Amino acid sequence: MNAVAVKLYSIRGVVSKRFLCMNRKGQLSGQKRRSEKCIFQLTELPNSYTTLSSMRYSRGTRWRWYLSIGKNGHVKRGRRPRQKGTNFLPRSVKDFKP
Repeated sequence: MNAVAVKLYSIRGVVSKRFLCMNRKGQLSGQKRRSEKCIFQLTELPNSYTTLSSMRYSRGTRWRWYLSIGKNGHVKRGRRPRQKGTNFLPRSVKDFKP
């Protein structure tokens, strides 16, 4: 995760070197160049977890798209921060082994 501004981050793959981006339907993709679609807002929850929501598709709308991962490891579209798949614990890149 790279800080773009205060509480705004972009996520870049260690192996693929691509930025994680979200479209207006909440679907994720990888892009070589960082754009506004690739910036996520980090929100810290009281239980030490964090959520990541799309910055571009969360402004001025009633709904927010959250980054969400299911039990099987597949990405799913998340609308509610209470879903277990949208809550993440911060972790260092040093712990990652490809």
